Amino acid sequence: MKTMMIAMKQLFLKRYYLMKKIKLLIKISQLKKMDTAVIPKFEVKLLEAVNNVTVCKLTGIAEKTTKENTTTFEDKVKDENVLEDASKIAGPDASLKPYKCALCDYSASRKFSLTSHVKSIHLKTRHYKCNECDYRASQKGNLRIHIDSKHLQIKNYKCDQCNYRTTRKSDLAIHVNDVHQDVKKHECTHCDYKANRKRNLKRHMDAVHLGIKNHKCSHCDYRATQKDKLQLHIEGVHLGIKNYKCSHCDYETTQSSHLNLHINSVHLSIKNYKCSQCNYQSSQPTYQ
Repeated sequence: MKTMMIAMKQLFLKRYYLMKKIKLLIKISQLKKMDTAVIPKFEVKLLEAVNNVTVCKLTGIAEKTTKENTTTFEDKVKDENVLEDASKIAGPDASLKPYKCALCDYSASRKFSLTSHVKSIHLKTRHYKCNECDYRASQKGNLRIHIDSKHLQIKNYKCDQCNYRTTRKSDLAIHVNDVHQDVKKHECTHCDYKANRKRNLKRHMDAVHLGIKNHKCSHCDYRATQKDKLQLHIEGVHLGIKNYKCSHCDYETTQSSHLNLHINSVHLSIKNYKCSQCNYQSSQPTYQ
């Protein structure tokens, strides 16, 4: 009996390490097609044994070592004369961000922030699951914000210029810049569209110019570029759920932005969009 248990354990371990080796070979094949790849911690030692591959201890990012590229991501940080002590001096100061992501434009003032970024954005690590829906978060704080906003409807930050409310102070600042101050730094190269955030510009590119709409409604032919847009469509069109109600009339809608637009155009007669060829003014850019 004991001999059988040992044999079964050995067989299990053999299969376990075989699967790890297969996954590693897949990672290596992917790495051959690109300059960098993100590698989980448990695969680092195995991968470092492979020739011409170096894994950065800081981010878990593997890079091919060639004649043209013989430095790791950590070396790149040091080459810029920004050492680890610099982040300690900087503290939360956003102006000094020595830790830069090798896969995108993100930079951080702390090592922890960069690690969290790599795990959540590039590794898609989502350990914190919502008990009410399918939402998963990479950080506990993000899960708390999700629960407060989506399920508890706790929105303590209110705009002093309209009815917009949110759970995050940063979202309120973005709303003010986008809606009331019209601060939009990111411009589309194909049309006149401008966005306050880079990710909004990407969504615009995917939806309008590339026609990428991966989220399909199971009740009709509607497709959306974002999962939350699809959810709003289902709630408003198929379930008849309209949480945003106008205090001046019977108008109801699924989105706060639609309610604000309704109030500004119908009740306040705010028309910020002017025709360049005549005196016509509109509350929406689509009616210019």
